Amino acid sequence: MRQVTLSSVLTPPCCVFLIRYSCSMPFSKPPQNPYYNVLEGRCVLVRKEIYIGNSPETIPVPAICPRCHQGMTPDIRSYAPNWTDDDDFGVVFSCPVCKRIFFVSYVWAHNENNSSVPWMEISSVYPSFPTIEIPSEMETLYPDFYQLYFQSATAEASGLTLISGMGYRKALEFLIKNYLTKNNAEENDEILKEPLSASIKRIPYPRIQALAKASSWLGNDETHVVKKNPEYNVSDMKRFMLALCYLILAEDVSDKTIPLLRST
Repeated sequence: MRQVTLSSVLTPPCCVFLIRYSCSMPFSKPPQNPYYNVLEGRCVLVRKEIYIGNSPETIPVPAICPRCHQGMTPDIRSYAPNWTDDDDFGVVFSCPVCKRIFFVSYVWAHNENNSSVPWMEISSVYPSFPTIEIPSEMETLYPDFYQLYFQSATAEASGLTLISGMGYRKALEFLIKNYLTKNNAEENDEILKEPLSASIKRIPYPRIQALAKASSWLGNDETHVVKKNPEYNVSDMKRFMLALCYLILAEDVSDKTIPLLRST
């Protein structure tokens, strides 16, 4: 485990900060905080002691910028110096790398064995940024799909879990139709206008077709009141889509060997 400490004193017009930074890798995360789940396995926090008047509070702060995704130690720009325990508490930070601002809100957390000693936890970060598991090559090969997937993942990371599944379903349709039109340019219009289920039937490779079909079934469930497959969820859909992306990418790489093999 690595520890880094640094102390400094800043004196803005209304209050005084005594700031102490610490970073542990890997970070020990409380299970109830969703922010840690998004960034699991990375050194994601520094800790700062801030003095509001004469009352010190230690707050965790993201060590990865939610805008440029670079590691950094953020600068405090603003917060309410007259904050009370009954109010929502938030801090505006700026990233020293990209110079853009982001906002972090906090809640009090309590230890079940000693509720008299609460601490502050991150409740949300704006803008939220998701963990994108699909291979980065998909952004070049299928940019529309990648953007739709990224926006859906951003919605999910922001807590909009009731609508993110519909976004993944739309991303899937763009992926399948663009995948098919790449190899069937003469049927472009027909493929784009037909239902997704009809397009999936065109896929000549059984495993790709199976993953596309399973993903579409779960995506359709996300758009209806009654699910046909209630034992599955968005996580399963994303898992199928991840495998689908890798198979499509493998096919693209394999196609690039054809000129080489024909030349010998």
